[in-house]
Amino acid sequence: MNANLQIDEMYTPEEVAQAFKVTSGTVRNLIKKGKLFAYQIGDQYRIPRFAIDQWLSPFDGIDWESIGYGAWKSDPETADPAGFVRKIRKTAHKSVKDYLADIDRDASSS
Repeated sequence: MNANLQIDEMYTPEEVAQAFKVTSGTVRNLIKKGKLFAYQIGDQYRIPRFAIDQWLSPFDGIDWESIGYGAWKSDPETADPAGFVRKIRKTAHKSVKDYLADIDRDASSS
């Protein structure tokens, strides 16, 4: 076994339920319906942090082509829409709406 094995933060359904003020049954239902990713180990679930971030993404399920995202998809920075949104939130500490408004403002001033 590799002693240097690193695993992302993991949460139990009970911990996620407590954080979102819902029941653990609600979290398990989300997992069973495929709306929240979790690893199943025996009869227990472990939910990685990235799955919670992805689940919380306000853009999950959007048809990106229909809203003009096709113009951005060739840019490596924006190739993963949900990852790009998380990056914006972490680095700029502003909403996606504000960030997009900045882009529009920059484009119109050129």
